[in-house]
Parts: sequence; structure tokens; C-alpha cells
Amino acid sequence: MCDELTTNNQTPEEVVDYSGVIPGVGKVFKFNPIDIKRVRAKLGLSEAEFADLLSTSVSNLRLWERGNPSPRGPALMLLNVIAKDHGCHFIRD
Repeated sequence: MCDELTTNNQTPEEVVDYSGVIPGVGKVFKFNPIDIKRVRAKLGLSEAEFADLLSTSVSNLRLWERGNPSPRGPALMLLNVIAKDHGCHFIRD
């Protein structure tokens, strides 16, 4: 059995907070505003299309792209999956 799959009824935030890893994706990275814009640009999506993909509003996306606040929870996990699936690699501390 894989420990990553034994989440019991935890929310996505609790799973990430506990392990720091998304099963099948790897380590969860926080994104700075420039990274978020780069992922959107690489996908060739408008703000509205990218916000829809992340299940958020355009106003939230604009705030994230300005750095206040940063995405978290399910949106952060989706951003990690999307970035990895589309070959977006960023240097992390």
C-alpha cells in the first residue's frame, strides 16, 4: 500500500500540508506572480480561460498574478499539475 493514497477523509489542503507532495505529481511548489503569468503564457490562454481552468475568478487570477494573495489549496495543486504537464520548470529555493 502507498502512504500517499491513505488520506482518509482529508481535504486537499490537509493532504498537501501533511506531505508536501501531490501523489503522481511530486513536491508542491508555491508560485510567484511571474511564474503564474509564465504558465498562462505558455498555455496561450487568456485570463478568463486560465481562471476557468483553475476554477477561480478572473479577479482572483489577477490578484495572484500581482502576488497578493498567492494561490493555495486546490488551486495551488492544479497549478502544480498544469505546470508539470506542460513542461514549465522554475528554479526554486
